Amino acid sequence: MNEPSTLKEHELICFGMIAEWAGGPRQQLTLPPGSRVADLRKAAQERWPQLADTTYQVAVDQRLATDDTELESAREIALLPPFAGG
Repeated sequence: MNEPSTLKEHELICFGMIAEWAGGPRQQLTLPPGSRVADLRKAAQERWPQLADTTYQVAVDQRLATDDTELESAREIALLPPFAGG
């Protein structure tokens, strides 16, 4: 069985300090099919350990997502740091 072919690459748009930690605003994460936001958070925190101590939101297709949101058909995934102001 060829494991890598079963993985799906997702493009992430990172904002603010998350983009700084990641080395730029556009990043790639590879996840297995059927992954959810919780899986993405785990993979992102393994890659960028600073996220583990940060409160951040994940948006999928321009909507704030919960950890159980599926990523299979996502066209856009964004990592959003805490924002101040309003």
